Amino acid sequence: MVEGMSPQEIIDWLSTHDAQNNPAVRQYGIVDFDSNGHARSAGFTGVNCMNYKNHITGPNYAIQGNILLGQQILDSIESRFLNTEGSFAEKMMAALQGANVIGADTRCTANGTSSLSAFIRIARPLDPIGGFYCDLNVPSVPAGREPIDSLQTLFDAWLGTVVGFEEKPEESEIVIYPNPASSYFKVVSRQSIVVSRHPVKIIISNMLGIKVDEAEVNWQENRMVKIDMSAYPPGIYFVTVFENENPAITKELIIIPRY
Repeated sequence: MVEGMSPQEIIDWLSTHDAQNNPAVRQYGIVDFDSNGHARSAGFTGVNCMNYKNHITGPNYAIQGNILLGQQILDSIESRFLNTEGSFAEKMMAALQGANVIGADTRCTANGTSSLSAFIRIARPLDPIGGFYCDLNVPSVPAGREPIDSLQTLFDAWLGTVVGFEEKPEESEIVIYPNPASSYFKVVSRQSIVVSRHPVKIIISNMLGIKVDEAEVNWQENRMVKIDMSAYPPGIYFVTVFENENPAITKELIIIPRY
């Protein structure tokens, strides 16, 4: 993309230069904008991917899957994406719900679920690597529990703690991620924030207002601090950033159970 290649040109290159010389087992979906700002997309499904296999592309999306129940799963994902209003994150979560059908991944039919795991990851242009705007993962669930429904629960909690980047990007000078978190979270200062010459104190409090942990960071030296929460029970916490002993911002943090 940086070199100006189109989505189709990138897929052609990937197929030609496959690391294992076996592009027939790959699937790709790429979306970008051309030099005039027009969205474009391309998809690829190798002939040796496991049935049912296929992909769908539209002006600004690419959907692909294999080992599927059938074309109806891809069509349902596409329909949810196109017909859901709201932010891009909400449209993506709705698209995942389009695959919330028992046996959507045919290996999971006997489990009575659509899949074994589920995740959603969305990055904004200025997000640091590893600090994406939305990064939620359900790597496993107890037998019989639906992963996409579990992911929806996390997503709904996350959605209640953020202001949509599309609507008010200027209000998000300090970012907390992942949120919800399981064992740790990070606090990041965006480039737009005024850098304090003094150490910045970060206080974590529980719902009763009792301090459970704290950390210090010098924004001039490091714009990110990682805080371990593995010793604390799941629940709602509050993260307050103090500059010069004055509270600059308070954000809600959700700690979820660790599977």
